[in-house]
Amino acid sequence: MARLHNADLDWRDGKTPESRQFGDIYFSPKDGLAETRHVFLDGIGAPDIWAGRDCYTIGETGFGTGLNFLATWAAWRKKAAPSSRLNFLSVEGFPLSGDALGKALSVWAEFSELTENLVNLYPEIHPGFHRLSFDDGRVTLTLLFGQVEEMLSRVEGQVDAWYLDGFAPSKNPDMWRPAVFQQLARLSKPGARLATFTAAGQVRRDLTEAGFAMQKAPGFSYKRECLRGAFEGEVHAYTGKPWFAPAPAQGIAGPVAVIGGGVAGLTVARRLRQAGADVTVYERDRLGAVGSGNRVGLIQPRLTAADSLDGRFNAAAYLHACRHYDQMEAAGKTSWVGPRGVLQLARDDEEAERFMRLVAEERLPGSVMQPVTGDAASDLAGIPLDRPGLWFPHGGGLKPRAVLEASAGDLSIFEQATIAGLEQSEGGWVLRDPGGNVLQETQAVILANGPFACDLWPIADLPLVAKRGQVVHLAASEASRKLKVGLSFGRYLSPAVEEAEGCFHVSGASFNLWEGMPEDEDWRQLRDEDEAEILQDVRGLSRSFADLPALPDNPGRAGLRASIIDHLPAVGAVHDGAYFDQAYGDLHHGRRQSGYGPARYLPGLYAMTGLGSRGFQTAPLLADMLVDQMLGTPLPVPRDVTEALHTGRFQIRRLRRPPKR
Repeated sequence: MARLHNADLDWRDGKTPESRQFGDIYFSPKDGLAETRHVFLDGIGAPDIWAGRDCYTIGETGFGTGLNFLATWAAWRKKAAPSSRLNFLSVEGFPLSGDALGKALSVWAEFSELTENLVNLYPEIHPGFHRLSFDDGRVTLTLLFGQVEEMLSRVEGQVDAWYLDGFAPSKNPDMWRPAVFQQLARLSKPGARLATFTAAGQVRRDLTEAGFAMQKAPGFSYKRECLRGAFEGEVHAYTGKPWFAPAPAQGIAGPVAVIGGGVAGLTVARRLRQAGADVTVYERDRLGAVGSGNRVGLIQPRLTAADSLDGRFNAAAYLHACRHYDQMEAAGKTSWVGPRGVLQLARDDEEAERFMRLVAEERLPGSVMQPVTGDAASDLAGIPLDRPGLWFPHGGGLKPRAVLEASAGDLSIFEQATIAGLEQSEGGWVLRDPGGNVLQETQAVILANGPFACDLWPIADLPLVAKRGQVVHLAASEASRKLKVGLSFGRYLSPAVEEAEGCFHVSGASFNLWEGMPEDEDWRQLRDEDEAEILQDVRGLSRSFADLPALPDNPGRAGLRASIIDHLPAVGAVHDGAYFDQAYGDLHHGRRQSGYGPARYLPGLYAMTGLGSRGFQTAPLLADMLVDQMLGTPLPVPRDVTEALHTGRFQIRRLRRPPKR
């Protein structure tokens, strides 16, 4: 994506922002809130338009100061049912800073609480998708920072109403081009409403050409007219690769079973409950899932050398996770441990050069990722270090068990049981225990049981493998207690934590293939060779760690993680493998993709697996993505990322290869 240009502002009378780039104001100096309510809320028929709706989605071109969002959020709070959800999707090519946003919105004291919430969560200025969540998940805001046509072309999901609020067509024509209106049409539900402040004839004609039936309405203040309308055109077919066409939205009206009580299962269960679903989580060990019991984990981005989908997804997941755990902390659910910040130390000169390229390419904003010398790293860490690296001030140590307990909420959603069988039925799915007894009949099932997802539905054909990871608990010394932040160096080392058994650091983890069965327990046994390798790496970091021993009574822990060969998770509706073989079996001939029909899926079966060693970092974003797929609402990631995480991607790769002679 093109680099962003921040908004360049003047302030009329010290309170009304005006864009220097476009020579236009962001809202009416007479009464910007009254203008928003007249043009946009009245223009789409709010609040009556969302009466009785479980979920309503509004899209916007031109986020600006966020005034339209706050006015809509306030109206939603007053009139919508307590169980309903508002999704707000907004594109902005010239984002305001958080400080400028707060200054512009401070004019409206009635929005002081909403303004504070928005400013506190407002993302770093960085190209791409940014998902924010408010009112315990009842209201979501997806900000798309970038040029309008490019950003809308990457959205998947359906919209109920549109606000068109770019600067005037004469001043910012790129916001009002026919190609932009075609994207609005592509994303619109039948009958989707549209409102805009302008009544320009060319805008009206181009919207009509795109399928919107438009009419003039009285304007606000000195503006004589504005436009209102509804989408009456044909619903657009999916324009991407047909085998990645999204599954039809199923909704969450019936019960949902989540299989797996680790970070993947509990995070998506929490998101489903926020959306109003009736959820049951099945786990053998009741908050003792195989990959989620470490005392401390580290949240830091996984940045790749190339500007790949892997790197972009992980960067977005990192930014999202930091906001997610900050919100948990603000709600009194302790998640972070110790001071914030992670130092990623270069292991050699080649890696140090790679770090500098990542900074130069602005893979993350400068406030989020900063290069440091060895001396600067020592100052940040509080101990002597001789390596340069990258400083991530928003990252830090995380308490996995506290996060799981907060995500679980009411533990009555748990069923301590092993799911041994999964059968498709007329109304959904049947879950059976090892004895063949029916545990539940449910509308939807989410496979979040790590490396064992394919044991329940083998035809999914996902190349999942179990990776055993061992961490070591290192008894803290007087010197090592001075470590103030987490360290990453191929492994990780936490600051000292104080618990009943003493003061210790957590370091790890090994990452070795494990080929046992789900019921086997061999992976739990600590291995001396893994401990020795970790101790050697830690002691070589700094003289402050030279003699750290393993904690005598609690030397470490081992866990299992689900990994996939391309280092990306699998999330979303589970594809129909038999149909894929039939419909796409001749892909190796190189036919044009337009000659194929859209993908088919197993109704009500979803997966969220393959999170690897970064489950706590990626699970919050993946859970939002999965629930949005179920509801048909716009996703928090771009289309190419959705395709990269598709459950059927490996089957498509296999079908593309010519058969062996």
